[in-house]
Amino acid sequence: MNRQAFDRSSLLFHCDDVAVDWLWIFNIVTGRTAYHATAAVGTSFAGATPLLFMLAFSSGSSSLTGVEAISNAVPNFKKPKAKNAAATLGIMALILGLFFGGITFMSYWFGVIPTAHVTVLSQIGEMAFGHGLLFYVFQVSTAMILAVAVNTGFSAFPQLAYNLAKDKFMPHIYLDKGDRLSYSNGIMSLAIGAVLLVIIFNGSTERLIPLYAIGVFVPFTLSQSGMIKHWLSHREGHWQGKIAINFVGATISAILVVSLMVLHFGSVWPYFIIMPILIKLFLKINQHYRLVAKQLRIISEQPVKRHAYTGSTVIVMVSNLTRVTAEAVDYAKSIGDLVIAMHVSFDSHPEKEHKLSEEFKKNSRIFVMLIFTLHIVRLLNQQYAL
Repeated sequence: MNRQAFDRSSLLFHCDDVAVDWLWIFNIVTGRTAYHATAAVGTSFAGATPLLFMLAFSSGSSSLTGVEAISNAVPNFKKPKAKNAAATLGIMALILGLFFGGITFMSYWFGVIPTAHVTVLSQIGEMAFGHGLLFYVFQVSTAMILAVAVNTGFSAFPQLAYNLAKDKFMPHIYLDKGDRLSYSNGIMSLAIGAVLLVIIFNGSTERLIPLYAIGVFVPFTLSQSGMIKHWLSHREGHWQGKIAINFVGATISAILVVSLMVLHFGSVWPYFIIMPILIKLFLKINQHYRLVAKQLRIISEQPVKRHAYTGSTVIVMVSNLTRVTAEAVDYAKSIGDLVIAMHVSFDSHPEKEHKLSEEFKKNSRIFVMLIFTLHIVRLLNQQYAL
C-alpha cells in the first residue's frame, strides 16, 4: 500500500476519533449529555460475572492483534533498531489504550448495544455528528483504517516467512525478492490463504476474528514463556524485573487462549488441527535442508573425489536451421568438444524431423534428438553418458 495513503488514512481516522472523544467528554463534563443506562435484557443467574468477564476479555483482546507486526519487522527499523521498535510499540499501545478506553466508556455511558447491521463505532459517530457530512467522513476514515489494517499482515508475514526460510524452516523461495523488491512469494501465499479462509468461513468476521486472535495469543504465550527461560539462563542486569514483566505477559496471554478455547471453540478448533500439521511440515523442511547440507559438506578426514575432465559438451536448442541457429552452433563448436543440437518436440512431425536431420547431417559433430519427455538431463545421461 502507498505510504502516503497509509499516513493520510491513519491521520484522518485518528483526528475523527479524537474529535468524537473530546466532543462527548465536553458534553458529559458540562452536563449537556445525561447518563443512559443500558436496559436489562433477560434474567440474571448466579456465577455469570466471571463468564461475562472472560467473554469480554477474549473478545476485546482481538483489538490487540497486530502488535506482533512490529516485533516481526524489527530488522526494517533504523538504528538503534531495538530502541526505535520499542518506542513505536509504546506509542501504538498508548493510542490503542486511549481509543479503546474512550469507545468503551462512551458505549457504557450512552447504553449503546451492538446490533447485527450497525457497529458500535457507527452508532457513537451517529450520536456525535448526526447524519451530516462529518458522520460520513468518520465512516470513510474507519473503512480506510481497516484497509490499512489488512495491509499489516501483507507487510509482516513476508518478513516472518523470510526469517523462517533463513533458518531453513520454510522453502528458500521465500528468501527471494520480486520485481518490486518485496518478498512477493510470501505475499502471494498469504493472499491465497486469506481467500481460502474467506471462502471456507463465508466471510464471517464473528468466526474469523477468534481464529485470528488465538493464532496471535498462542505465539504470544510461547514467546513470553521463552523469554522467561532466556532470563533464567542469562541473568543479565535487572533480569528479575524482566522476568516479572514476561511472566505477567505469559499469564495474560495464556488466560486469553483458555478463554478463546472455552467461549469460541466452534471458531478456533481448526487452529489445533492446522498448526500441528504446519509445525510438522516446518520440521520436515528443516530436516531436508540439514540432510542436504550434510551431504554437501566437505569432511576433512575424507579426501574430496576429483574428476578429470577431458573436454566440454555444449547443447544448443534448435527449432530449424536458420542463420541464427548456424551462428549459435558455430560458437558452440568453438567452446566445446562435443556439440549437441537438440530439437525438443512433444508432437510427432515426420516430415519436419526428416528435414531437420538432413540439414544437420552436413556436420558429423552435430546430433539431433527428438524427445517426448521433460526429463531432458536424464535422457542425455542415458544417451551420451554425459
